[in-house]
Amino acid sequence: MTRRAHSVVWQDATFGADHADPERAADALTRALEGLPFSSDPDLVPLRPMVMRREALDELGSAARELVSLVERVCRRLTEDPWELARLSGMRPDQVPFIGAGGVEDEWSFAACNVRPDAYIVDGTPMFLECNFGAANSGPITSHMLRKTYHSLYGISPRPLRGEAEGAFEARADFYRRICEKRGVPLRVAILGTMREEDIDDPRYFGVEAEYLESVGIESSFVEPEELADDPRRWSVVQKHFLPEEWIRLGIPLEGISKAHRESAFMVSDSGLSLSSKRVFAWLGSGQVPLSQSEREFVRRHVPWTREVVAGPVDFEGREHGIEELALRSREKFVLKPVNACGGEGVVVGRATTDERWKAALTAALGSGNHVLQEYIEPDAGRMEFWDRASGRVRDLEVDYVLGPYIVDGVSAGCTVRHVQKGRNGVVNHARGAALNIVLPADPAES
Repeated sequence: MTRRAHSVVWQDATFGADHADPERAADALTRALEGLPFSSDPDLVPLRPMVMRREALDELGSAARELVSLVERVCRRLTEDPWELARLSGMRPDQVPFIGAGGVEDEWSFAACNVRPDAYIVDGTPMFLECNFGAANSGPITSHMLRKTYHSLYGISPRPLRGEAEGAFEARADFYRRICEKRGVPLRVAILGTMREEDIDDPRYFGVEAEYLESVGIESSFVEPEELADDPRRWSVVQKHFLPEEWIRLGIPLEGISKAHRESAFMVSDSGLSLSSKRVFAWLGSGQVPLSQSEREFVRRHVPWTREVVAGPVDFEGREHGIEELALRSREKFVLKPVNACGGEGVVVGRATTDERWKAALTAALGSGNHVLQEYIEPDAGRMEFWDRASGRVRDLEVDYVLGPYIVDGVSAGCTVRHVQKGRNGVVNHARGAALNIVLPADPAES
């Protein structure tokens, strides 16, 4: 679905147009993110947020909410057993060691309460590349810091649409209040993580949200796993700011965390990883799970062609093909993705590699039975304004980007954007040099 790019995402000159010293702004933004994942490139610093037309941003949020609901419905149509869903979706045991630890009701209730789909805008329409269910990501933290810094620099104070939240912190605070009120328990929230993770250099990574929650009257603290295991009954809600497989790799005992599930509501339950599987997008398009007419229309409009990489025929552009033959003949039209990886790990973009490497990756994918083939799509153009320290000037550059609308318990809660300079034709993520920014409506002063 490669299409001619035309811009509905752009840098609006009204945002920060009056700032007299872009170098000072770049310094302030760099300091705000210093020590956090997705820190700005110190030599090429994004000066302002990315801006979208309000109606386009509203459509993105609405479509993201429907996608989250659809994924959850489809997975539960397949099975009401969370262990079986983990197996079907391709999760390894080390990725989901806590399934059912808090009971099946909690497992389903909290699997889809924090979600960030990855999206493009294509010919003005949101298209979703995948859907990430979980709280262990830096988007809400970075968004919170950037909103504060942009406000101090430029006075930007956008008001969310009715029924939406300004950001993930705000939406999660409301969600935690609802949980605790429903359960009749004290309003106490633990941010569970560890400074032992190699890519976490600053305790602010975990502490920023706890500080925010305290500021709005919710008792909260960053806790290491041993602290939670020692006093699990203190916390009514636990935000799971880690991936279990990483803790297993680090040798962190999980038994105490598993027991703590019986005392607290864990955000997000391990079944969120099952919902995140790229295999789910293949189910949506292949007919493996029955869909209503409106659901099929939503998939056609908002989800790229995606199929599991297994030997056999597939339909593509109105014709039947062998999947290996199709992928080899049309390398530039496709992307290979492992079903259970994150952060761009193992993703191969056909147009960004060679025939030999593509064939090797495809052969390995066929052998593993744990990959999907997804159609490559070209997003509408986006631009960002940067401070270039080497030249000492402001540069307006076209960027490759991925949008991240955030959904908390069905509520739109802001939008992030990962971006790199145009032309890399690869995966847009932090490991490959992407920066993280926020997306705001073009008319921030309107309600």
